[in-house]
Amino acid sequence: MSAEVITSTEALEALTERVKASDRVGLCLEQNNEHAYRPRVCVLQLTLGQAPVLVDMLTLWPQRPAIERLIEALCRPGLAVVVHGGEHHAAALRRDFGVRIAGLWDSQQAAVLLGLAKTGYRSLAEAGGVRLPPPLESIDWARRPLSEEAMTRAAADVRLLLSIANELKRLLNEADLVAEHALHSADVALSQPEPRFRPDGFWSIKGAARLDLVGQHVLCALYQWRDQLAREFDVPPRRVMTNAQLLALSRDPPQNQEALSIMRFHSRLLHSDRQQLWHVVDNARREQIELPPRRVRAPDSRPAKAVLEGLKAWRRQEAERRGVGLQAILPKKSMRYLARHRPGELALVPLLGDRRIERYGEELRAIVERVDAR
Repeated sequence: MSAEVITSTEALEALTERVKASDRVGLCLEQNNEHAYRPRVCVLQLTLGQAPVLVDMLTLWPQRPAIERLIEALCRPGLAVVVHGGEHHAAALRRDFGVRIAGLWDSQQAAVLLGLAKTGYRSLAEAGGVRLPPPLESIDWARRPLSEEAMTRAAADVRLLLSIANELKRLLNEADLVAEHALHSADVALSQPEPRFRPDGFWSIKGAARLDLVGQHVLCALYQWRDQLAREFDVPPRRVMTNAQLLALSRDPPQNQEALSIMRFHSRLLHSDRQQLWHVVDNARREQIELPPRRVRAPDSRPAKAVLEGLKAWRRQEAERRGVGLQAILPKKSMRYLARHRPGELALVPLLGDRRIERYGEELRAIVERVDAR
């Protein structure tokens, strides 16, 4: 592994000064969301054009003011921060530090707008003739010391970011997509962290809506109990019980504690006393309190569906004509808004932007008017 590892306050302060003196930096991060209920950023990977730098955030966590100075430097206006698939980067930094990356530049968004066949970081690296080490599954990035293999993988995830961005930037200029890319990258920077728990989250488990009423009450109660246990032991909820296990218990609830005791669960948290689990199932079946309402998106009206199909057909033809991706012509978010609300004030359409309005505004209005006139 050829990377600088930052574990001291002095080295962190020196890195912060280097970031302040730069106009562009590549960024990636690793967090322990697959191993903890309350995830946090464990490793921050940076490249300023030289060897990758790995910041051991967990070791430095007691020096939070120094960490915050680095984060502040990374989020300052005027610094281009190159990321790939930056939604989880932006959401993690907002969750842990309450910040937004002002100059986020997303290479995956660039690849999508350009209509590249493969848009993953590994695919873009291989297209440039570089083969990356194979990905590692289920790394606990909070475990110390980090293995050499893990640090090699972390360094590889950031090493080529700036060179990939250079090529994509050239292609964006040739395709006249610079303004659209800036708009999409700014949207990525606004990404919010997903909550671990929502009271109505059990409805999203596949098969929940097909349960009978008793089964739905059991599923709701089990879903809440699982979250409480996961929170207590600081593990992801699926480490307590998978969605499939929740559904199976709800579909055919055990009739007594003995029946529950012979069921097999893989989680070590359920190997011993199951009395609490039995009380959850039994109480839910008997009490049947009011369930949280299910979130159901209103279906598109027939006119909205017709507009949507008209916009899709036009978008496909225009993308082929220009040799770019579908999202470059009209983002899905913009298209659905236009279908539901009609053009109106185009400046209000999400992700449309001045460049698309200038290029396609009249055509978009005409498409909607033609469909409505049928």
